[in-house]
Amino acid sequence: MVEITKLHFAIEERRQKHLTEWRSTTLLQTIQENPGLLRLECLEMVLDRFRTTQKGLATEYLFEHSLRDHVLNACQGLRECSAAQYKQVPTFEGLCTVLPAAIGTMLLVQEQ
Repeated sequence: MVEITKLHFAIEERRQKHLTEWRSTTLLQTIQENPGLLRLECLEMVLDRFRTTQKGLATEYLFEHSLRDHVLNACQGLRECSAAQYKQVPTFEGLCTVLPAAIGTMLLVQEQ
């Protein structure tokens, strides 16, 4: 019985760790923490982190729309992502296509 209780708390502790990482990760923070990387590389890091972290969360976070919505929230405050946020992309994979394109377009505009 003691082992089952320990296992339950260990699983719950791990789930809370994943949830904290899920809630605290943003694209802006990742860009600031990795000044030597391109914004597109930082975006890919964030997307990968969310894909991985989502697997350790409670059931209500395991839906694709949760992942899509969370990525949109994590990208708030970055001008480069604003176009993608208004497109109303229905899937996470669609968002993974639109966001890099929006960032790339903004970088091209800035270079001109």
